[in-house]
Amino acid sequence: MEIPKSNVFGESSLNELAVLFEGTPKQQRFRKLTIDEPLMRHIADGGKVSLELEEWVNKSLGRTPVEVYIYNQNGEEILVREWIQFYTGFSVRELAIALFPWCNPVVDEEFYEQNCDDYGEEDWRDALSRAIDEDNGIFYQKDPDAVYPYAEGGVK
Repeated sequence: MEIPKSNVFGESSLNELAVLFEGTPKQQRFRKLTIDEPLMRHIADGGKVSLELEEWVNKSLGRTPVEVYIYNQNGEEILVREWIQFYTGFSVRELAIALFPWCNPVVDEEFYEQNCDDYGEEDWRDALSRAIDEDNGIFYQKDPDAVYPYAEGGVK
């Protein structure tokens, strides 16, 4: 490929290159599916994939570390991807679906069963269905079918 000397690489060409490499929406979707294909194959083969998100309540900017784990045949969890994600207007479930549109996020019942003692709960379903506002002494019910974080910072 011949590149004329009149083509100068610099600040002005940087934006043009960024747009070129970003691709069309169809190309972006294809690239995302290509990146996620190993996770989808792992699930199709009977494996387990977990997504760990943090819900930062009382913050004006939605952000979360995103960690994706797979479980090998011995049940050991392996971190396969991690990044920081900024978001607005999404619940935890909606964010998971936006990041992985092919997934059906559900609560990891086995994880909750193993870890509910950490929070003094006999039944993890009770812990998930109740919200606590310690400052105001308010206890209220959450939607039991929704996906909630395992723990909220400062609240047990």
